[in-house]
Amino acid sequence: LAVRDRLVGEEKNQGIQRLSFNTAVEMAEQCGLGMIKGVSLNVEVTAMLQKFHDLGVVVWYNKEKLRDLVVLNPQWLIDAASTIIRDPKLHPMAQDPKIRV
Repeated sequence: LAVRDRLVGEEKNQGIQRLSFNTAVEMAEQCGLGMIKGVSLNVEVTAMLQKFHDLGVVVWYNKEKLRDLVVLNPQWLIDAASTIIRDPKLHPMAQDPKIRV
């Protein structure tokens, strides 16, 4: 749980929305992971991130092109995607520039 607290703390205290897999590995090691004999730190962090993803704490996919991105705030990702797929004339948001119709 120390790693989860550290990941959530990075987002809440420093406004960091995402980090690399390697940074997550470093944080996990600083929190004491990687001490199980016969289990590599990367395997342990992979299992941890998958569990956190399943619980909705982070967004992380163990796929080749997505593996390096750990999103600490799932809502941030949803907001970013919604700005791409929505029509600002139909669904304006406060941060939108004023649109003349």
